[in-house]
Amino acid sequence: WFVSLPCLADEVRVGWDDYPPYQISDKGTQRGIDMDIISAVLEAQGHRVRFLKLPWARQLKMLESGELDIVMSASKSPERERFARWSEAYRSERAALIGLAGKVMTVPSLASVIETPGTRIAVIRDSSYPGEFERLLKDEDFKARLDFTATARNSLLMLGAGRVTYVIDDPVTAQY
Repeated sequence: WFVSLPCLADEVRVGWDDYPPYQISDKGTQRGIDMDIISAVLEAQGHRVRFLKLPWARQLKMLESGELDIVMSASKSPERERFARWSEAYRSERAALIGLAGKVMTVPSLASVIETPGTRIAVIRDSSYPGEFERLLKDEDFKARLDFTATARNSLLMLGAGRVTYVIDDPVTAQY
């Protein structure tokens, strides 16, 4: 999670979007690991939680402007550190380059995709993946290979339809 400052009035506004199994919309109810934990923590401290379903990029903008108090499943980045503070990690988060079995070869590094003509990668808009991905974003050839989506589901639909070669996302979410 990360939190804007100041925060924690009587009602805490928490941004979320479908990102299973961490954040799930299921038949009109919101559930998932992140949502269960944040509800328990804030309610134990006497706060009401108001979940607002918003695309990830909008959540970040609203957090920065103070329209949201908390967003979940956020990686640290220097840009985000200007306006946010993080909780202690309560789970490990990973990102992986995911392709369809039998359609792609294992790649030695993310940078190597630039060498394969026609390779496209779907990634959720305004996601931050520290390390090689962040470094490669400065490379125009790499950036030109990216297709930005609003949700993990959209990225996976593009992969299944053959519109992209790979997806960068949490493998647990992709498997779900």
